[in-house]
Amino acid sequence: MKALALYLVTGVVTGFHVFYLMMLAIWGAPISPLQYVSMMGSAGLLVASVVAVFKPRLASEIALAGAIAIWSFYIPALVVDFWRLVTGAFAFKDELIAITPILLLAICTGYAVRCFLRCRTVRFPLTP
Repeated sequence: MKALALYLVTGVVTGFHVFYLMMLAIWGAPISPLQYVSMMGSAGLLVASVVAVFKPRLASEIALAGAIAIWSFYIPALVVDFWRLVTGAFAFKDELIAITPILLLAICTGYAVRCFLRCRTVRFPLTP
């Protein structure tokens, strides 16, 4: 049940955030191809939330794939924000809305890795 809630909330929040950024194209902002990849990752997290009820191992694999796709959009943004912080051009009030999806994504990725490693379906025998 934790996986369902975590994957669902993370998929909705990251998807909404990227969709919001894509809608800025109405006023002339460019759309990055990474935004489309991130939207597909958010859809993958939504699928993983449904699958998590029945098959937790498969859900963790889908969630990891979705999280990696979403990180492909957020990691470059974090690098730019870190660079702006170092150079002194960082305004925290402007970046506050981006903190929640990143924190949820970090928690979701950690949880998916933990479930992936703990829910092993293949057990190797101890004797050769």
